[in-house]
Amino acid sequence: MSRLEKFKPVKTGVAGCGGITPSVFRGIENFTELDVIAVQDINEGAARRMASEFSIPGIHTDFSRMLEEDIELVIINTPNDCHLPMALEAFSAGRHCMVQKPLARNVAECEEMIKAAKAADRLLGVVMLERSDPIFRQMRSMNEAGCFGRITVTRGALAHTNHLKHPPSPDNWRCSPEKIGGGSFIQLAVHHLDIAQFVLDQKVVEVTALSSSMIAPDRFPVDETSGAVVKFEDGSIGQFISSFTAVMDSIELFGTGGMIGRDVEGIRWLTSEQFSGDLWDAGRVGEIKQLRMPEIANRIAELTAQYEPHRQFAHAIRGKAPLDTPGELGHQVLKVVEAVRQSAVEKRTIVIV
Repeated sequence: MSRLEKFKPVKTGVAGCGGITPSVFRGIENFTELDVIAVQDINEGAARRMASEFSIPGIHTDFSRMLEEDIELVIINTPNDCHLPMALEAFSAGRHCMVQKPLARNVAECEEMIKAAKAADRLLGVVMLERSDPIFRQMRSMNEAGCFGRITVTRGALAHTNHLKHPPSPDNWRCSPEKIGGGSFIQLAVHHLDIAQFVLDQKVVEVTALSSSMIAPDRFPVDETSGAVVKFEDGSIGQFISSFTAVMDSIELFGTGGMIGRDVEGIRWLTSEQFSGDLWDAGRVGEIKQLRMPEIANRIAELTAQYEPHRQFAHAIRGKAPLDTPGELGHQVLKVVEAVRQSAVEKRTIVIV
């Protein structure tokens, strides 16, 4: 009998049936480690549609009622302002929690969640989905192998115009800085911030930032677009841009012996060391190489399954693997987000302690 056949599935409830939740279900539906037996959403129609599509027996509009089900894990995919109260209630009911990024709206809420998890002796995890992308896993391995020399500069940009093309209704949580916990930076830049820290294995320790709201200031009065220059622990410098008024998705790392970059079209690199990885071989040293996404799409899909965060969390619950993305990770990222906000408002550099 295989290891997976011996694995006792973790009975799971999912809170929030909009946004990213359909993608989450499609990502985990073929895994035996998770047994989703209940869903909850204040919109009963949304909960019923999700339950019907993925054959889930329990349907709830009340979160407290879902917690009465025989579940061990709660996946929280709700608006940012709901993360804290739902997690606290789940811990009080003895459930583990995995929360979609950002972990909370601010550092103080993160700390309250972490404290509650420890008091209840339950696990708290945060979903930083890009960590399951094999591209970033290989970028980290190549950096560890010295393929780029010492990384000195990192650049990341993530932006979309979805709110401009399809404006949410005024009462939608995505139009409320209070419910979001900010604007574009907490919603978008957290992805590349986390990936940069993951690939470099370095934390951000210093931030200087600017923010602007020039297109729809009534909707995002403070942080429609933000740019931050950061310093990592090793002294290298990073630049991160987020916006609801442009279309960008790229991250690049430059070092003393090479570089690597990923955008929606593909990957481009230059190395000073030979390297053979799960996704690609670096090729000849000193030559710029590139791959288009379609060339490695099938291999990415094969490898992504082993890194899927909810699946890994189930293994952590069963004590078969360490918790890869604990609440402390979400807390650290929010410390950077708060420093960016403070720097933009106070017009000064902020040191993160």
